[in-house]
Amino acid sequence: MGIRGKRSADQRQNALNGTQSYHLSRGSRGKWSHDKVVGLLVFLPSVLVMVALTFYPIARVAGFSLYRVDVFLKHQEFIGMGNIIQVLRWPAFWSDVWHDVVFTGGSIVAETVLGVLIALLLNRQFPGRDVTRSIVMFSYLVPVVVAALVWRFMLNDVVGIINYVIRAWNLPIPTTWFGAISTAMPTVIGINVWKFFPFMVIVFLAQLQSIDLALYEAAKVDGANAWHEFRYITLPMLKPVIVIAAMLRTIWHFNDFVVIQLLTGGGPVGSTETPPIQIYNVTFKSWNLGKGAAIAMVMFAILLVMSVVYLKLYSWAQQELS
Repeated sequence: MGIRGKRSADQRQNALNGTQSYHLSRGSRGKWSHDKVVGLLVFLPSVLVMVALTFYPIARVAGFSLYRVDVFLKHQEFIGMGNIIQVLRWPAFWSDVWHDVVFTGGSIVAETVLGVLIALLLNRQFPGRDVTRSIVMFSYLVPVVVAALVWRFMLNDVVGIINYVIRAWNLPIPTTWFGAISTAMPTVIGINVWKFFPFMVIVFLAQLQSIDLALYEAAKVDGANAWHEFRYITLPMLKPVIVIAAMLRTIWHFNDFVVIQLLTGGGPVGSTETPPIQIYNVTFKSWNLGKGAAIAMVMFAILLVMSVVYLKLYSWAQQELS
């Protein structure tokens, strides 16, 4: 009887514990559901704002690209893919795309090389490093409009200080910075690089400071020199960050309007005109809203393909690092 009584007591205690666990788990599930609902309600306003500011304008532009729009008569005629087909068959559009590829590619290559070199320098200990970092960041803090107008004034053929120094010292440098086809695009790229290379420096320097110093110490023990440390430690660690930074700068430069518009306006003879400038001219000078929207949609598709390529490169860089 004693054994049976003990078993019965254990069974009752187990049943009681099971009941408590059941109610506790139900309470936890109910609490989790409540927290989840609250989290979604808090998150929902930001999602709605993102949709309103991002997806709605894209949808509107896509809709305009399907119509022939008369801005003055407020009349529109549905023509389907007519505008996009016209843009794809337009030689001037592909010429401007090539200008944009040169502008974007040249800017990104120069910014990346300059950013890596300066980040490696600022990652070392030397007197005045903090002051040097502040000086390097200066151009990135200057507003784009101010930077473009100041450079345009300094490179002016008549009153520009740079041309004055070139003439005073009889330097063998052409002074037609924005007036010749051969110099306009390199000049625009140079100014663009000067304005935005600190972004690359910030990103690369942050990644360099996260690298474990024990890796370099182990490499020195194995007899590695500075080049080997950079090639087998620093560069592999930087590759994923380089890809992401290049993707962001590709999107921003490919869509850039302000720098080129303020410096050259797309000239001379359209040698620096890019699709953003072309969209402005077609939409607000020729008043062809449908065609301008079609150019924007083709640009969107090109950038989407570029982003996919960059993400593939990022995955490859991550796999190589691991």
